[in-house]
Amino acid sequence: MKKKKIISFYANAESQGLRTVSLAFSNLLAQQNYSVLYVELDTNNPLISKALQIHTEGKDINSYFERTTQGEFASVKNYILSHEDIVANGDRKQKAIYQGIEKEVSFLVFPMDIKDVDVPDLIDYSGENVEEFVLDYVERFTSTLLEQEYDFIVCKLANDVDHMFTFEMMKHSDHIISVTTPSITKLMKQKDAKRFLFEQNKELRDKWHDVLNMASEEVPGSEYKSLLDTNCIIPFDPERQKEELALQPDSELIRRSLERLVLDLGIQIQVTVENQNSSLLQKVFSGRG
Repeated sequence: MKKKKIISFYANAESQGLRTVSLAFSNLLAQQNYSVLYVELDTNNPLISKALQIHTEGKDINSYFERTTQGEFASVKNYILSHEDIVANGDRKQKAIYQGIEKEVSFLVFPMDIKDVDVPDLIDYSGENVEEFVLDYVERFTSTLLEQEYDFIVCKLANDVDHMFTFEMMKHSDHIISVTTPSITKLMKQKDAKRFLFEQNKELRDKWHDVLNMASEEVPGSEYKSLLDTNCIIPFDPERQKEELALQPDSELIRRSLERLVLDLGIQIQVTVENQNSSLLQKVFSGRG
């Protein structure tokens, strides 16, 4: 039986492109006929449904949290949105948007109209044994994720390492993908975050993979690699803003940029990078620059 893998996406700050990169990664795997469950665990910025105009109709992670905080731990199965569910719940305009979502990707995300006050308090910080509760909850939540029939479970984590799910899900993940942009302040903050996390759990170091997002084609790949040890550099996509306004989840440029990362994770895919004309991509993949 093939082992399911949990791959968590993390950024130490907002506006690093975490949502777009994690969705592109999921779509890339789905293009290769892998089944993917995309799980939104960032309760601070629950934006996936809004960005994709997904109507959850009660099949969402917030409804799951509401049920499990009442003392009844259940399977996530009935709260997952398949591609068929998404299409059935949308109008004609929204169905055109959904064409950008691969059919093999399912979602366990927050509803579109979610507000901060609607997210249930999963932790009673005034109670005793808070840490024990968190460990137990995340353990059981992870178990029910792995019970589902998917090849990969892709989790979008919160920026805050103290968030209930962030650090604990990192420990349960097979791989951690950290996304950052080529800003000196962001890169320094990235190094500090890695140092702190690795001190807390040395095993995270072997799971960690850095992605440099929104890189300039004018800068040699070797210069970027001197700042961040990574094989995955995603060029700045000048078309991305237009695609974002058109509610497209990602782009072919970003998906193709992620192919090297997927290969580094030991996942077999049909590489399409040779068809990409981006000079930066060619430099990164060939080791030049």
